[in-house]
Amino acid sequence: MTISGWRATAEVIAVLGAAMAGLIGAAIVFGSPYASPFGMLAGVAAALFFVGVRGEPLSDFGFRGAGLFKTLGLAVGVFAFAVALFLYVEPVLERWFGPIDFSIFAPLEGNAPFLAFMLVVSWVGAAFGEEVVYRGFIMTRIAQAFSLSSVGWGVAIVVQAALFAVAHSYQGMVGVIEIFILAIVLGLVYLAAGRSLWPVIIAHGLLDTFGMMDFYLGGALSDAIAAAGR
Repeated sequence: MTISGWRATAEVIAVLGAAMAGLIGAAIVFGSPYASPFGMLAGVAAALFFVGVRGEPLSDFGFRGAGLFKTLGLAVGVFAFAVALFLYVEPVLERWFGPIDFSIFAPLEGNAPFLAFMLVVSWVGAAFGEEVVYRGFIMTRIAQAFSLSSVGWGVAIVVQAALFAVAHSYQGMVGVIEIFILAIVLGLVYLAAGRSLWPVIIAHGLLDTFGMMDFYLGGALSDAIAAAGR
């Protein structure tokens, strides 16, 4: 199914607007900015609304299986790529742009209840919510505006990666560049999985879980990986 460029643009803006409103609303409801990723579910709801209005199957937007071994294999592959990015690309970027900014996660160190809360936030709001919005809906809508052509999917991968990277600008320039690269890979994996969201959802969740555990342990996990990679 295809869609006009103007309508695709309008729906993408509306879904991102709903997600932004949800981020703010979740932070207010829970009384903490760390709960804001739950707001991505508002973006998911908006995306599903537009899909439902056009009577499109959810399978066109990533809600389809890819097979257990393929799903797990692709997820582990993304995780391995992210580790390589951390080991070999991040040090170069930091020499150019300064250190990546993870200061927002400093309160996690040694705080087990906060870690448990953030793991739920990561899997529900980030892994599920962000993948449905960015890889599932935004990528598909943009590609549909190009009649689902190879060029259209290429444009869709780059645009969703740029939007996703900007959304993580609190990590500084290094974080934005790394997230952009990772989002390109997630977009490619989404297509490699036959447009199934499950590999990228699992990969996203694993990466965020590793990150939260690392912040909780004061950087011990990343230090160990860096030492092993030397």
